[in-house]
Amino acid sequence: MSLHFERTEFDRRIKSLRELMAENKLDQAQSILEQRISKQPSEWDAVEKMVRVMLGQKKATEAHELLKSKPQFKNLPRYQMALANVLERSDPVECEMFILSLDLQENFSPMQVIKLRETLGKSYLKQSRLERAREVFEDLLDTRWTKLGRKDVAHFYLGVFYGQLKYFQKSLYHYRIADNLRPDNPKYLLAVATSMRQLGLQEESTKL
Repeated sequence: MSLHFERTEFDRRIKSLRELMAENKLDQAQSILEQRISKQPSEWDAVEKMVRVMLGQKKATEAHELLKSKPQFKNLPRYQMALANVLERSDPVECEMFILSLDLQENFSPMQVIKLRETLGKSYLKQSRLERAREVFEDLLDTRWTKLGRKDVAHFYLGVFYGQLKYFQKSLYHYRIADNLRPDNPKYLLAVATSMRQLGLQEESTKL
């Protein structure tokens, strides 16, 4: 089989993989990725996609084991971001310690920094360290982050923060901003509807 044919076939399968992931057909995506990782063990991209698939399947422990089996990538910023995402799902305390151990300004792009900060904030929420979470997400609304276009994420998790405190009016306020900033995200719309229901706005919630 020629190298050109192999490359064309790989490109076709990658296109198919993107479609499968977009359609949430994660078991099929996993099968393609397992074959790719087996054939190209030195390639990071397939491992990164496999971690995303496993997290979508709620298999954080298996994703962690996969990353631990690939120590050759451990110094890559994208590996460290993937590990932080996995730890946020499986061990929020370890996630916090890991992110705080990283030199964010030295080794990561601004977009990578803000995503790691978001992951840190989520780990605080899962630890019920609510004030620390609030500090993180309010900081991400500072003007120095605005150009990165991630304000919707900060507002969404501030909505989660106030929801955990049962301040549903403030929670709804932040969810609405997140939904206005990114109206194509169904998670935000669901959060708005849920907050309305918690406030007794049953009819408005049902319409949404």
